[in-house]
Amino acid sequence: MLCSSVVALVLALATVQAVHYGCEPATTKADRACVLKDVQLLTDESVRNASFDADQPVLSMEGGQIPHFSLELARKLPTVQDLTLSAMAIRNVTIWSGLRHVTVNGSGLEAVDFEPGGVDHQLSSLVLTHNRLQAVPRFDGKFQRLRVLSLDGNLLQRVLLSDFANLTELHSLSLAANQLLSVELGDVPGGNGALLLKLRHLSLAGNRLVTLKFTGWHLDSLTTLDLSGNNLYLLEGELQDLGAALKRISYAGNEWSCDWLSKAQLYFEEQQRVTVSDRDEPARCERLSMRNLQSVCCFEPAEHDFSTDVFGAHWDELSGLQRRFDLLQYAFETETNTGKDRISDWQHQLREPFERATAVQAELESSLVHLKAAVKEEADRLGRLADTVKRSLADLQQSAEDLHRRHTRPTPSIDAIHQRSFGISIDLARTLVDRLRKAIRVYAGRTDQHESRLRSLGERAAQLRTLVTQLDTSNRALEQRIAPMEKIVDTAYRFVNADPASPMHVYS
Repeated sequence: MLCSSVVALVLALATVQAVHYGCEPATTKADRACVLKDVQLLTDESVRNASFDADQPVLSMEGGQIPHFSLELARKLPTVQDLTLSAMAIRNVTIWSGLRHVTVNGSGLEAVDFEPGGVDHQLSSLVLTHNRLQAVPRFDGKFQRLRVLSLDGNLLQRVLLSDFANLTELHSLSLAANQLLSVELGDVPGGNGALLLKLRHLSLAGNRLVTLKFTGWHLDSLTTLDLSGNNLYLLEGELQDLGAALKRISYAGNEWSCDWLSKAQLYFEEQQRVTVSDRDEPARCERLSMRNLQSVCCFEPAEHDFSTDVFGAHWDELSGLQRRFDLLQYAFETETNTGKDRISDWQHQLREPFERATAVQAELESSLVHLKAAVKEEADRLGRLADTVKRSLADLQQSAEDLHRRHTRPTPSIDAIHQRSFGISIDLARTLVDRLRKAIRVYAGRTDQHESRLRSLGERAAQLRTLVTQLDTSNRALEQRIAPMEKIVDTAYRFVNADPASPMHVYS
């Protein structure tokens, strides 16, 4: 009884039943969105067995789990153009070509895929906020209608503007509340810096930027720039490189150098078109011992007073740190030398069999060339011998025909002359036949010898081809072993040749 219950339970769990998801009732008559709550599609089988009521162009899913929002699931929603996924467990989502607006918020999203093929995407806005993206999605030239892109609240650490080079119609880009340490231009097509020519709004707020170099960005249409809430000390480049269309900038909540900040504020005042839209709280400037310039906090350059021992009681700590640094330096040099010796040994051990295999392969290839030449020579000799035999057979056939004609035609001579002539002809025919038999036996013997030699040469050639194949396989294996070793050697030499006194080098 217990076994039958267990079997029934296992069968029930193994069987994935078809599930239908219907839209929640609309709260207003004007509400055209289909809302689906607590959608649970954990496996590919459950996706195949799911069905939906979503025939409206606007679909919103709230709660639930769809680890892989695949293209197969997308095909079950053919009329949807506006898709919103909120507070769902989604690792990756596939965006198909018919979508115009996509929002994935607070769902733990880690990767974004796009429908393959040559069809242009209709996507106009893409909002992927408060997820776990660590890289910008790979946009190609099929997103010519995308105007709004928001990647706020993800795990981005480094961004290149060239990642967005194919989004030629992009008007708004927000990378706020990430972990950005750098925003760089990247490899721009053409190398002239012409990039995002229609971008109007750019937000880098709430990141970890220390400096920002915007030289060469050429954002000529940029009207709003938000740099607030970073660790910015200064902006590298000329302020006029921000573009002549800039109207509003936010830069509070940073650690500006007062020298740079005063120049920036003077520039914005002279322009009379750029508005600073945020301010620091006065308490922040006081709490961090910062200077207040027009309600924006900044740090003054430190003044050095060499008459005062600034380290005081920390000399012992500095001495200990120096000793630790010396020990680390010694350990680093020892390990570096050991690593170099080990790498040299590996190179020697790998290079010797590789060179031997190369030499054997060259020798075998040379032998194979000689064998091919010998086979060709033997084939030519057999051809010449066959021609000789053919000519001998033709001569014998002609002689036999002549004898036959002489024997069969009537002769006006007497019987004795006829008998003697006939006897001579028979003796000549016998001699020719014996000669032909000897020639045939000699030809057959030589043919057997040549066939035997050709067979041995063919077997030798097959063995050589097998050896060459084995050596090619061995060479490829050795090259595959040598390739990572060369990368390790290059990395080790770069590491060794770096400045050992640099702290970043020591602790890396």
